[in-house]
Amino acid sequence: MSSSYTHPCAACRARRRKCTPQCVFKPYFPFDQPLKFEKVNEVFGAKNVAKLICELDVHLREDAVNSLVYEAEAWLRNPVYGCDAIISDLLAKLKKAETDLHDAKKKLAPYSGLRAKMPVSKSQLVMPQQQQLVNTPSVVNVCGECSSMGLVIREQPSEHQHHQQQEDQLLAAMKAARDRLLVQSIQTTQQQQAAPPQA
Repeated sequence: MSSSYTHPCAACRARRRKCTPQCVFKPYFPFDQPLKFEKVNEVFGAKNVAKLICELDVHLREDAVNSLVYEAEAWLRNPVYGCDAIISDLLAKLKKAETDLHDAKKKLAPYSGLRAKMPVSKSQLVMPQQQQLVNTPSVVNVCGECSSMGLVIREQPSEHQHHQQQEDQLLAAMKAARDRLLVQSIQTTQQQQAAPPQA
């Protein structure tokens, strides 16, 4: 036996054929992965797979074979719907996630203005970013009273700052809701402990 012996690919081995160096299956169905070829062969047939591989450019072949293997596994798991079952399942999960997100936003909507209603200290009125902008043309000082307090209004907040404000408001609302639930939980526990046992 020569040292240049190479194993036949899984396709040639399953079909009991001699595996040549020009075998189209060899790069994609190695000898140590026989199940990979068996699944594809059972669903699509070796001739169809070989024809498809030969029609494709070399750089597309590996992705095509991986797709065939995935689809063959799907058809073997679900012979009626195949990949459509997986797609339907994923679409249903996506729809549920979108519905859950919509419901969560709906529940948080009352709290979105909560930060605006909170008392703001004088030091919070002018943020370091805004202090840098005071000397720029896009900043306008408002009335003598406001400017003496250090209040500034920018004509157009940047998209990033607007997004950051929304995130801050959402976080504040979530924290307030969490705190409120915690207080309610503590009060309920205290009421249950204080209530006389029923006979």
